[in-house]
Formats: sequence, C-alpha cells, structure tokens
Amino acid sequence: MGFDTPVKLNDNVYWVGCDNKKLLNQNVYLYKDEDIGVLIDPADTQAECMFDKISEIMPLENIKYVVIQNYEPDTVKVLESIKKLIPNVKIVTHWKISVFLNKFDLDFENYIIDENDWKLKLKNKELNFIFTPFNYFAGSFCTYDAYNKTLFSSDLFSAVKNKFQLYVDKEPLYLYALKTFHQLYLPVEYMKQAIHELPKEIEFVFPRYGSILEGKFIEKVKGELLKIDKSKNIQEMLEDTMSIMYKNLIYLPLEKAMEKLYEHLINTLPTLAFLKVTFNKNRYHFGQMHAKYSFYDENRIANNIFLRIEIGINSLPKEEEITFIEALLSRLFNVLSMLIEKQIKGNLYLKDYNPVFDELTGAYSTSYFHLLDSQIIKPSIRHNYSVSLGLIELNLNKNETIGKLYKECILRECATLLKSTFRGSDIIIRDENKFLIIMPFTKEEDANKKLTQVNKFLNEHSFCGSREIKVETTFKVKEFDKSKSLKENLKEFDFSEVKV
Repeated sequence: MGFDTPVKLNDNVYWVGCDNKKLLNQNVYLYKDEDIGVLIDPADTQAECMFDKISEIMPLENIKYVVIQNYEPDTVKVLESIKKLIPNVKIVTHWKISVFLNKFDLDFENYIIDENDWKLKLKNKELNFIFTPFNYFAGSFCTYDAYNKTLFSSDLFSAVKNKFQLYVDKEPLYLYALKTFHQLYLPVEYMKQAIHELPKEIEFVFPRYGSILEGKFIEKVKGELLKIDKSKNIQEMLEDTMSIMYKNLIYLPLEKAMEKLYEHLINTLPTLAFLKVTFNKNRYHFGQMHAKYSFYDENRIANNIFLRIEIGINSLPKEEEITFIEALLSRLFNVLSMLIEKQIKGNLYLKDYNPVFDELTGAYSTSYFHLLDSQIIKPSIRHNYSVSLGLIELNLNKNETIGKLYKECILRECATLLKSTFRGSDIIIRDENKFLIIMPFTKEEDANKKLTQVNKFLNEHSFCGSREIKVETTFKVKEFDKSKSLKENLKEFDFSEVKV
C-alpha cells in the first residue's frame, strides 16, 4: 500500500500522516462529518504530509476542531503551524492538557471535554471521550465514534515498530512490539483500568503509534495487555519511592512525610526494620529501635547543621537490596539537605517544620511573620527608615462559577504578577485570598501610588489564559507605626489571628 495520498479507513476517517521511517512513526487522523473536519492528534513531524493530504479531502478552513489527547513537544509545535493556517479552529481537550497548552500563549479557543459532558456534537455524528488518566499523561483520554465503533486510542494500543505498517500483518511479532511499548511507557495499573473502561463493541482501533487494529485481534490484544505483570527493577522502585517523598514534602511537615515514606518502604522492602532521620535536636525514628544491619549517610550541612539518615533491615540483604538502599540514601540526603538549607537561609529553625514559603504560590507563608521583627522592623527603627504595608485582597467568593482549581490558578498567577511588579527587597506574604506586601524604605504616599497602580492592573487583568477570568481586588496601605507592636499594626489589615 502506498502512503503518498490520504488513506480512507472507514466512512468517516482518513489517515493523513507520513511514512517517515522512524521507530515511533506517528499516525494522524482526519474525522469527516459532511463538510466539518476534526483533526486528531496532529504532529509536527507529520506536517509536511498532513496539510497536503487534508487539502485533498477538504479545504483547510473546514477543519473546525483539533482533538489533542496528549501534550508532547511534537504536538505543541504543530499547533503553531495550525494557528497560522486555520486560525479559527477550536482545541478539543481535557482541562489538564489545556492548562499545559495555555503556557505557550497559542490563543486558541478551547473546548474542554470534561465541561461538555464528554461529548462533541457535529452535524450528524457525535464523538465521545473516555478519560484514561496517567496513560502517559495526567489528562490522557481516548476518542470514540460509536456510529462506526471506532476508537482513537492515543498512546493506548500503540506499538514500537522500526518499519511502518498501516495495518497489522504478522500478529505474533506485532503483539510483542505492542506489549513492549506498554511496558516501557504506560503504568500497568492505569493501563489495565483504561482497558476495562472501554466499550465492548469496538471494531477499529486507531492508535497514535503503530498499526490499526481490527475485529477479533482487538480482543486478543486486550487479553495480552491485561496479562502484563508489574515487575519493577531497582531504578523504578527508586523513582516510585522518591516520587512519593517529593509529593509528601510539598504537602506535609517533615515528620509526617518521613512517616509516609516509612510506610511505603515497608511494602517495597519487606525486611525493613527502621527509618531514622537526625539533624541537630530533631530526631525522627520510625519502626524498631534496632536492626541486624544498617546503612546510613551523614554529613555537616549549612550553619553547622549535622544531618544523618539511617535505614535498618532485619536480614542479610541481597545485592539488589543493597543497591536500592544506597541509592535511596544518597537521593534522600540530597533532597533533605537542600530543603533544610533553604529553611535555614530564612532563619526558620525547624521545630515544627512549617515551611516559610507558601506551597501554592511560591510567596512567603504566614510563618514568615515571626521573622519580620528581626529582619525588617528592628533595623528600620535602629536606622530610622520608613516601612509601609500594603494589602491586596482578591474577592474570589463573589463569582460562584470559579471552582477550586481555578481559584488556585488565580492565586498562583496573582503571586507571579506581584513578584514581577514589586522590588526584590519587598516581602510578599499570602494568607488565603490576601497578599500582604512589606515595603522597606517606602513612605505611605509612595506605597499608596504603587498599590493604586497594581490594584487597577489586577482588576483589568484576565486570569487563567483562555478562561479569561476577571477578579475584583481591593487594597489597603499604611505606614508601619513604630510606636505599636507588629501584631497591632497587622490587626488593622485583618491579620489579628496571626501569631507573631
């Protein structure tokens, strides 16, 4: 079969890709409903063929939708070309993918599938979307045409092949290539869950990579994929463990994060006896007190802080267990060293390990308040310079259509705007929907001018990319009254509950 022209796959679908002799040659599909075209998973590596082949089927301006089931660099790059050639096209995708695409300022109108009942109605046909999270991407999904019983499966059912074949010829060899792709790139549990969620009556599968699957072979492929066992190597075990560690350190205090790590390690390393972390007077010990064998990493880090991490096990370790433990200790030591140093630089000694930075926005958290006296207020009194306080408050409760995720998006974006607007010497602290700005060497008159400009800009700004959300903000300004305490000054800004 030649591939210099479009290939009609069924009544509504055309293959419009290239045979470019690459190990992972990508398929691109055009779905046609009368004069409306839907382009599915375009790629920049296919652009030289794709636009010409589409033009043989319909005018480019008839492409009304582009379905984006992933956000690989290849996909992002081709969207720039699509914007120039088909400026009025809509991007059809999941909100998680949309958030990622918005950072590239492509300025497309988005059709968010999870906000539209997971359907796209065309003239006579309807495309349905099936959420398959974490199959390669967090927002992964498949597109299903129930009329033709056709599944556009994205990375699910894809295969690694060094020779392009549009249709499967030698089933045993193809099965091996397909299983290899899934073992290399897709998490087994999520892949199996996605297969169970698919309609039973599928007659065609059009994957992102590899060959088209038809008829009874689809069920055979499903059966083989569901048989894949989750057998991890040392590196995968390490990456899983560190991923859990990173996640917990973002949301939890150190002690709780280490406790969660210990619970995970019990399942990964059945002979584990204890996990112990020590720095200065802080000691966290989980599990038994003693073990037959122990491994540790220790060193002195910033400001004479001595860090030691120790793992104990109850039986003679196998070679692969030693490799895993030593690699884990090294990675843990580096992560905790950096974290502790960062906290120490803010003069926050880790009694309760409350982070000085707000995890959502990257601004300072209210934990910074107890440092203001020593770092800002006392020096201003001693050297007789002005300090002004400004408060920006976002009214996020006025618009009931703004959900939790978009509120977080607005707060993150607002923090970024404030950090780019104020000086490096100014301190920005977030508390719920409020941002307090401490401005050393600034009189109230000058602070008021600055906050007036910033408040005007924020009220006119459209947040969260293509969502273009408008938010009402208000502000207050006062010069720090050195005759009053820090708490008394903050009370005027509704920060009276903060312990300073």
